Amino acid sequence: RWRAARALLTRPEPEATDLLIALYQKETGVLRRFLVEALGKRHDVRAVPVLLGALADGDEEVRRRAGRALEAISGQAYGTDVRAWQKWWAIERQNRKPAPAKK
Repeated sequence: RWRAARALLTRPEPEATDLLIALYQKETGVLRRFLVEALGKRHDVRAVPVLLGALADGDEEVRRRAGRALEAISGQAYGTDVRAWQKWWAIERQNRKPAPAKK
């Protein structure tokens, strides 16, 4: 799993974000730390809901890395403040235009 996660980090395709999210959701060990960090490095807003959830993780290091990942994606500096991130995301979602429908 570690090897797969590292390989996905270097992939430019948007699907790599989806696979990192899926790995995070299935993982229960310390690999979660790497995965939230990797999601931040991808700068893909599709990871935000997962990272918001990671702010409540039982592992303090996962929470810290999730805060840093959200900072990398958003440019905001809320650390691990769940309420601040939720407020930011509520506003950000409203401001985002939906993707055009595929034909």
